[in-house]
Amino acid sequence: GTPKDILLKTAGSQKFSFEGELLDIKKVDVIYVAIVSIGQQLVEIVVSKEEVKNLTIGDRITVGTKAFTPTISS
Repeated sequence: GTPKDILLKTAGSQKFSFEGELLDIKKVDVIYVAIVSIGQQLVEIVVSKEEVKNLTIGDRITVGTKAFTPTISS
């Protein structure tokens, strides 16, 4: 495809999305926090217990947002 198609691809209706690598998942009190490497940045994202079941350390994932609520998918 064109550079625009490759670099600006999105899935779903996210307002923005970034691809990254899932480095770790930490349980903090009653929530889970996913640590994601996006480029040269480390990002912490709160994920649900159900989402954790579908994630594996090392997964290439997409981080996006809808109405200011970040979402994560693999």
